[in-house]
Amino acid sequence: MKLNEIILAATEEDLAGCDADSILARAKQMPARRKLAGWKKALIIAAAACLFVGTASAAVLLSGFGTAFERPVDTGHVEVLDESPDNEEVIWKFTETWYDKNIIFLGGTVTTPEPLDPAGEYMASCGIKVPGDEIYSDFLNVYIYAVGERESAFLMYGNLLRQKSDFMTQAKNEDGAVTLELTVYEFHDHRFTPKDRPYTSDDIEVLFPGPWIYTVQLESNDEKNIRLDGRYESMWPDRSSAVVTSVRLTAFSLEIIGEDLTYLWNPETGKREILHVWLKMKDGTLLFKPRGIFANKDSDIHYRECTDASIICLFSDPIDPTEVESVILYEGWGTTPTNPAAEEFYTKNGIVFYPSPDEIGRTETWLPLIEIPLN
Repeated sequence: MKLNEIILAATEEDLAGCDADSILARAKQMPARRKLAGWKKALIIAAAACLFVGTASAAVLLSGFGTAFERPVDTGHVEVLDESPDNEEVIWKFTETWYDKNIIFLGGTVTTPEPLDPAGEYMASCGIKVPGDEIYSDFLNVYIYAVGERESAFLMYGNLLRQKSDFMTQAKNEDGAVTLELTVYEFHDHRFTPKDRPYTSDDIEVLFPGPWIYTVQLESNDEKNIRLDGRYESMWPDRSSAVVTSVRLTAFSLEIIGEDLTYLWNPETGKREILHVWLKMKDGTLLFKPRGIFANKDSDIHYRECTDASIICLFSDPIDPTEVESVILYEGWGTTPTNPAAEEFYTKNGIVFYPSPDEIGRTETWLPLIEIPLN
């Protein structure tokens, strides 16, 4: 299972509550992590070998971020202020972080009493809250990447869009750093959960019981983000009255603020249709376009909030915002049978069209409604 599929599955349902039991119950139902590419698995195994002989470079190679993401991302800074483990045989080391108000990642290494099987699908769960709060504000899903040694890389991920109270702002200190209390719960191997039927906590084989409680101070140092304010109106008001007033783009998320953003009216079908987003890259490709001309599949996009006032999207893999030329809101992407007589209609109605590179005899079309240049 790919990381983007894990992220999508992890954010499809909100928790019924934020107590420890519901956090743990939800985590136990999560799908297994994705399988690593062969070269990346070899890299991690090499890192584990370096650890065995005490080479200092191993700490760099054995990375949750480096394991899970297809391209580098700023690792931020993590300082552990306090720790209270119930099980001292398992040691969590937090070395990486990236976050904004919509999404958070934590990475590092975990050391276990015995080596973990590289074929395992190891997972845990982590409740997070502002220190001093009585209940957990959210949860992180924890994926452990075993290499057959006692030390393994891990990645913790959480979608913060459930928190309408702006949880990350509450956790922020005066100096801009974020302080969180993390409670990591029991450690299990997802391979041994039933695949042919629903399962309960009784079906879970706990490998290492917890919890492990840490108070951490985080600083996300990624300066590659773009903020743009202005007014950009629909080029085709008969199709959509959408207006964009603000764009915020980071390595993992896109936030668009405006008016009438969620739907447009399609006079041909008499239906309202959702607006979609592509990022036009400086090389001319369209990021998140999965196929066809100009397709760029380096990352997938998941629409986490769509209202008349905002569209918030999360990305499966980090991007470089400085390589983005513009944000495009569009509708109606697809192919139709090639018909030269229809080209005049396309041109008159603002529809972009190209011969399909994938299907002989078909023309690829879409209607760009708003394009917001970021440079």
